[in-house]
Amino acid sequence: MTEKALFLKLLDYNEQATGRILDEAAKLTSEQFRAPTGQSHGSLQMLLIHALRTEWVWRRLSSVGHRSEMPPFTEERYPDVGALREAWTDENAQMRAYLESLNEEQLDAARPVTDRHGSVMPMIPWQMLVQRFMHSMQHRTEAAAILAGYGYSPGDLDFIFFI
Repeated sequence: MTEKALFLKLLDYNEQATGRILDEAAKLTSEQFRAPTGQSHGSLQMLLIHALRTEWVWRRLSSVGHRSEMPPFTEERYPDVGALREAWTDENAQMRAYLESLNEEQLDAARPVTDRHGSVMPMIPWQMLVQRFMHSMQHRTEAAAILAGYGYSPGDLDFIFFI
């Protein structure tokens, strides 16, 4: 399997696993969705907004090398699961188009990336993409624990069960 094919498969998995989280989150009341959880980022709503934002940031960094033109990732913009699902659908489509545009050499070639402090450093796209998917997995795990606490477990999210 090529790196490109692997990342496309990870995107398929990421979409499916996040979709299961969103399916269960849609069963919560708005109060539960916004309630402090004791997990990172406060509420489930903010945790999911953070995960979406970070997927957007890593796609931008790996594709264009900076995060300019970042839309607002706020509670007001994503007041409910439906708004998050719509945004994630768009993000996944953009990520798929980006991945499909790449060749193996582009995945391995260092590129200058500007971080949030304005520093420029060389980074390799495949490493940034691994970070994107691993970060999402971390926060899906937190979201799954929150949802299970409300009685809405998304079930097994292991990659091996997806495959």
